[in-house]
Order: sequence, then structure tokens, then C-alpha cells
Amino acid sequence: MMTLQNKTPQILIQIQPPKTLGILGIIFGFLSIFVLAFLFVPLALLCSILAFFKKDLTNKMLASFGIIFSVIGTLTSPFLLGVIGMSWLLG
Repeated sequence: MMTLQNKTPQILIQIQPPKTLGILGIIFGFLSIFVLAFLFVPLALLCSILAFFKKDLTNKMLASFGIIFSVIGTLTSPFLLGVIGMSWLLG
């Protein structure tokens, strides 16, 4: 006995994890190189670390760039170097 099945098309939607934290980490890290490093370095590190713990590979890559930019921002900021006691690098 043959039965007819209702064959309706099924739509599969794949939701990509948001990359907002990784992108914010890069933006804050890049800004910390040029202006207000004491404000943007902690923001970049926070966003980048949170993005690094996402399971998406793209988030991990964006987070890595955000961390690299925030380290560069720390090294180019006289204020932050003085706070962490490495002001000898400036002179």
C-alpha cells in the first residue's frame, strides 16, 4: 500500500554568532593607539577577551587583533606606561 506524504519545502536558517564584540575590540584597540589609551585599552581588552571565548573562529580572530591593538596602544601611551611602571621605555 502506498501512501502519499505531504512534501512541503523546508527552509533551514543558520544563525551566525554575532561578531559585535570582536569588532568593538578592534575599534577600541585601534583608537587606543592614537587617542585616550587609558580609556580605550581596557575597553578593547574587555571586548576582545569576551569575544575570544565565543566558539566561532571568526570571533577568535577578531579578538586576537583587538588584543594586539590594545597591547600596541598600551606601549604607545606614556600615561599607561607610567601607571604600570615601565616609563623607562620612553627615554
